[in-house]
Amino acid sequence: MRSLDNGRILATIFAIIMIITLVGCGNLSFNINDYFETTTTEKITSTNQEIKQTEPQPTQPVENLTTDKTKRTPVVVTKPVNTYPELRKGYSNVTEMDIYTVRSIIESILYTDMSTIEKIKTVHDYLIKRTTYDKTYYQKDNSHNHLYNILNENRAVCQGYAVAFYIFMNEIDIPCSLISGYAGENHAWNAVKIDGEWYFIDLTWDDPIISNAAGIKTNDYPNGDNISYTYFLCTKNFISRNYKAEEYIGDMPASYGNSNEYNDYPYYKMGYKGVYRINTAEDLKCVSRMTNSGDYIFLRTSDTVNIDTIINKVDEYIRSTNRGANFEFQYGEESVKVHVEYKS
Repeated sequence: MRSLDNGRILATIFAIIMIITLVGCGNLSFNINDYFETTTTEKITSTNQEIKQTEPQPTQPVENLTTDKTKRTPVVVTKPVNTYPELRKGYSNVTEMDIYTVRSIIESILYTDMSTIEKIKTVHDYLIKRTTYDKTYYQKDNSHNHLYNILNENRAVCQGYAVAFYIFMNEIDIPCSLISGYAGENHAWNAVKIDGEWYFIDLTWDDPIISNAAGIKTNDYPNGDNISYTYFLCTKNFISRNYKAEEYIGDMPASYGNSNEYNDYPYYKMGYKGVYRINTAEDLKCVSRMTNSGDYIFLRTSDTVNIDTIINKVDEYIRSTNRGANFEFQYGEESVKVHVEYKS
């Protein structure tokens, strides 16, 4: 490679000498950029070919073709300020200053060319990235100021997450409810309405506790690498397994989403080739769709099929293809992730 570069350098010097000689004679019109543009294109093409050969990239949906934020129009909320009096009893005191802060954040993270789902996900991710779940914080004197705490102290319990999300959605006119009830303990979460259907979302449980580099349990990771989407736009069948709603603020979801389309969105965004929801053993026929190398995820939507059954079925199918595949599993109580590389 070094000798090739030296050869190009010599060729360049020779070309410049020839240019000077010919231009001096008045016989040639020359654009030096033509030479360097051609050379640069060759290098890029060669590099791309090497990358494609060694690091195959997963297929992901195109979301926004406009990547230059300076050319995008931010969402600006101009309607009269609402301090959400419905939240004062039992949830949160909200001031005008809080709302101005929310609107400033909205203008910095949301754009008019985003879809409804993209806006929901952007707010979901923003609040999780900047917030640490802190149950001890709930005992402090200002614990009722849930919105202020999450905006300024970056600390919250489930009510803080749910209150903040409820206000962000209502500020951008996405129908949203705040729900309180029971999910193993007293809990709060949300529902949003998309295309006439209600879907459930729980930022608290999508903010998982992990061990950091020092081995300390935390859910403070500003890069957002560990954000979960298990409770991002869930259907009633899924959410009702562990949740019991007791009180609604906002519209009570009367029509429940039963499509998997919205649930699958974040998984395909992360590069999964297939997202399969397993309600009964019959649903495991979907393993036959694992025909390409890549990542797949299986989500349990009922207790009738356990994790071991899913793993065994996937293992059995991959081995039956006789394609010499390498594969591995990652699993928890509700999901099984599979990475497979077929050799033929």
